[in-house]
This record gives sequence, C-alpha cells and structure tokens, in this order.
Amino acid sequence: MKLYSVLYNQKVTRKSPTKERKVSTMSSNEISKTLKDLYELRVMRSELDDEITALEDKVKAEMTQRGIDELEGAGHIAKYAEYTTMRFDASAFKRAQPELASEYTKATTARRFTLN
Repeated sequence: MKLYSVLYNQKVTRKSPTKERKVSTMSSNEISKTLKDLYELRVMRSELDDEITALEDKVKAEMTQRGIDELEGAGHIAKYAEYTTMRFDASAFKRAQPELASEYTKATTARRFTLN
C-alpha cells in the first residue's frame, strides 16, 4: 500500500475501528485504469508462471532421464535433488491431544484482496 501511495501521491491509511479513515482522492477513471492495469499484469504473471513451469519440467525430465542432480548450461547451474523435511502434523496432534491443541490454538484476523 505504501508503494501505491508514493506512486500516486495519495493519502491512504488503514481502516481502524478507533481512528478516522482518510478518504482517497482517486477519481473513478483512475480507479478503473488502476484495476484494469492490475488485472492485465496478473494475467501476464499467470502466463509467465505457466511458461516457467513448462521449462522447469522440461529440465527436470532431462535430469531425471540422465540420472543426475545437477546440470550446467549457459553459465547457469540447475539442481534437482531429493531432500527430507520434518514438519509438525497439526491434524494428528489435534486428534491425539484435542484439549492441549485447543489450549495452544488462537484465532487470527486477516484481510484478503481479490480482483476478478
């Protein structure tokens, strides 16, 4: 939000139940253009993500076929190796120790921005 405020020289503050909210001065045309630009950039990002995934899959398939964990080309090194992580299984813990789990569970509130 800060970057947008700086770019468009807007006074934007977070909504707070105890504080007054300052009103933005964007015109409806500015809002429409901004939302359109944002939507188009998200479409472009999605298309790029698809291309990146396809290229990564191609390189991983080649590495798997060769039976190697590292591949070098054009001054870059790609690594594709198996690794193991240890993660806490919260669902199993809740089933096994529901009282203890509820004692250490807290609710959080967040805001989600969506654009369709």
